[in-house]
Amino acid sequence: MEKELIKYCLSEMAALEPIVEMLDIFGRKPAKKTIKKDEAVKLALECPEITLDYITTLYRNKWERTNIDIHLDNLKSGILASHDWHGAMPSSLHRVLQEHVRKCAAGMYTINKLLDIGTEIMMQEYFIVAQHDILETSIIEHFEDAIPPIKARCITDFVFRGTPVDLKVTDYKGEWAKRIESGKPLTIEEKKRLIADNYKEADPNRIRKQADGSFNNWGFNRMYVFIKDQDEWFSNPEGIVKRVLAALDNICEPYKIDIDGFTIEAFCIEA
Repeated sequence: MEKELIKYCLSEMAALEPIVEMLDIFGRKPAKKTIKKDEAVKLALECPEITLDYITTLYRNKWERTNIDIHLDNLKSGILASHDWHGAMPSSLHRVLQEHVRKCAAGMYTINKLLDIGTEIMMQEYFIVAQHDILETSIIEHFEDAIPPIKARCITDFVFRGTPVDLKVTDYKGEWAKRIESGKPLTIEEKKRLIADNYKEADPNRIRKQADGSFNNWGFNRMYVFIKDQDEWFSNPEGIVKRVLAALDNICEPYKIDIDGFTIEAFCIEA
């Protein structure tokens, strides 16, 4: 298992340059001037000095931390309180914006209203990115064995207790919001269904395309963090972070969940 995780960290979570640097440190730099990434990964896997502990330390040292203090200040300022997707989602943003422009052209609302919609969509995007970055950074800093990626545009946000995961921060929607209002804790089976519902709702075909071919299908894994009161991000974001970290302190293994015939591993955190 450790060897497989090392391979994943090298092949999926690092660019070519740091792998070549590792090989150079241990006197195994390839003789030829140019080398493909898969060749560098193969050489690194043959190097006994490149252990999981070594990778964890190296990746954490090279990881570029997000300045979450700016996010926290902007959230608590209240300036983002009117955030709204206005029907847009990341996978359909261009189409939805076009629809709003054409409604404006049809006289359904003014140009100023159209520009206000654009501002509120950008507020929503900032809100989504900020809460993700705050929790991602806090988790990596809090758990010393968490492994962050050292490349741009990685399908995995970090490795948590041996499981590569993509972090998703969201709320309870539809019937799940009503279920939470009952005050009764979710059962394990309910948590699995909650994860499956959220996974299927988030454009699964696009997700599968992004993660297709990842080693051991680990690109499909998720860590879902469900926030009951989204408005708390504007008044007490530090409290949310504290609850999430406390919940993760008591979690070791992810759930295995069947999604339309394939299995993902996912953590379910409620805060």
